[in-house]
Amino acid sequence: MTDLDALLEANPAEPESAITVVVTDRKCRRHDWVRADAGATTCDGCGAIKDDVKSRRGKTARRSGHDNERRLERLFGATKVGEFGTAVDLLGRDFCWQAKHSHGEAPSWTRDLHEPRLVSGDATVRAYAVAMAPHLAGRAPLVVRSWATTRTVDRIWVPAAAWSQLHGTPPDASGRWLVMSGEWFLEVHGRDEETR
Repeated sequence: MTDLDALLEANPAEPESAITVVVTDRKCRRHDWVRADAGATTCDGCGAIKDDVKSRRGKTARRSGHDNERRLERLFGATKVGEFGTAVDLLGRDFCWQAKHSHGEAPSWTRDLHEPRLVSGDATVRAYAVAMAPHLAGRAPLVVRSWATTRTVDRIWVPAAAWSQLHGTPPDASGRWLVMSGEWFLEVHGRDEETR
């Protein structure tokens, strides 16, 4: 027997000191909602109180995004793959699509846009393209932004170099993007569906 063993045997731990209580503000990853007697719904794991309005708002936004992906699939021919958990929402013959949907007005500079305009591409569009990079498999990135008001307006961002490779226009090495309407994309490129 060592000195430490003899010391621990002579001084047994008190029950209060043997229990460790950790208080944390962390919420559960996925709440386990339970309705209490008073009518309030709380999480059985962390005690959070459920906000029904916030919960409904999240479901409505997700539903709106999925509805938009299905609409784009019918309109442009690319296959919907957003449910598989990658950054790619639709997969076409030539492009990997990332779809973003908003309610409200489109930015003023895109409202009257029909033919393509060469732009530098804002940070969010470039971030979507970077997120899709591991999944491209020989396809070019394409970002489609849709705004729903009285009618849905689609604006498509495509790297200018990729567009010029597909359509034989002079290459653009500046790393800029072409922004075009969905109608113009269909007129020039056609539906982006896989040939079977």
